[in-house]
Amino acid sequence: MAAATAASRSRHPPAAFSAAPAIGADWEMFDSTILMGDVADPATVCAASNGGDPPASSYVEMLIDAELYDDPTVLAADGDLLLIHTVVAIRDPPPFYQDNFFVHRAHPVTPSLRLLPQFGDWAAHARHTGISCLGGEFVVAAFHSSIIRGEEGASWDEVGVLSRFSSSTEQWEVKELPIPFDSDRGLYPLTWTTDKVFSFRGFMCWVDYHHGILYCDVFSDLPELRFVQLPGIEIWDDSHDYSYGRQMPVAYKTVEVSNGVIKFVDVDNGQFGVKKSSGFCITSWTLRTPELEWEKDGDVLQVDDLWSLEEFRDSPLPRWVPEFPVVSKHDSDVVHFVLRGPRSGAKAWVISVGTRPKLLKSYMPYKNDYTNLWKEEEDLDLTSLFFDTPFICSDLYKDHGMSVGQMAGLAATT
Repeated sequence: MAAATAASRSRHPPAAFSAAPAIGADWEMFDSTILMGDVADPATVCAASNGGDPPASSYVEMLIDAELYDDPTVLAADGDLLLIHTVVAIRDPPPFYQDNFFVHRAHPVTPSLRLLPQFGDWAAHARHTGISCLGGEFVVAAFHSSIIRGEEGASWDEVGVLSRFSSSTEQWEVKELPIPFDSDRGLYPLTWTTDKVFSFRGFMCWVDYHHGILYCDVFSDLPELRFVQLPGIEIWDDSHDYSYGRQMPVAYKTVEVSNGVIKFVDVDNGQFGVKKSSGFCITSWTLRTPELEWEKDGDVLQVDDLWSLEEFRDSPLPRWVPEFPVVSKHDSDVVHFVLRGPRSGAKAWVISVGTRPKLLKSYMPYKNDYTNLWKEEEDLDLTSLFFDTPFICSDLYKDHGMSVGQMAGLAATT
């Protein structure tokens, strides 16, 4: 362990992502909302409820002996590690609210759940926080930008702030990192908004779907932010009207790690800010390494053509725009979507679409197991309501004789 720790901590940021073998583990799509239960004893319990293979989704179930200010959520995943966030209400006068981050390892033999140490200098939004594992170590890291006064005091600069916890040092630290602004590639000051965080081979990647990917080697003693522009997107410049158009890019775009490569999927109708039931197309790209160049994956899939497929016509699925894409972790030619009609509260489905060849592989009703729902009427059926939150994907080491819940179950004191 000492040798491995020394090797990882002395690692300097390479010029680009390097090649790596494809992942071989099974995987799950988790709803980010965590199901809460009654505490049987003064302990924290974490388990996964198995929804079946994708396109079914699963939930994490958590039991905790503390007063929560808000519902806990799954923030991110890498390998078999899940990063969980809770806000605990502390009633010791004066009352205050405390961010807690848990790391859960879903493993059939050695599952674990640990509460990370408190961090007094926390400034990033929790949803900008991710987890990355490399060898036997992991890093939890968050990124946000900050405005600081220039050296001569007459100007202001925007810098990146990296907050990270390392399992090798058991400590939090904060680093200021220069942001590689580049107007030729659409990265302007004061326009970045993080929409998603994911990990890739020891790199943490923060995504702005109107710009691209900022990434760095979070295991390095000298992390350095680098930028990759996303292909085929509208670029926001430094004079952009912030009141226009951002809406919910996560509903129509995603960047995923699939079969050892980074994939970008965009559901678009060519009319920025316009949503209608037809005219959309699904386009996907693969990030080639080490060149860091995007390559379009074959032909564009027209949503109208998807509706025309015989298996779609024979199904109960609504003819509407697929949303919240998720690329299969082990088959980059398969994308899962949430599909529902235009009516508020419409029944949601999760469908699997093959992009090469173009086909509807499977579909099933979306099941909402979250019970803490606001209801206008007691008899209102909300079991198929989708909350507009992207799925979290995780590798899980499944044993044929065990359910996901059995192998992920754990009790650990806080």
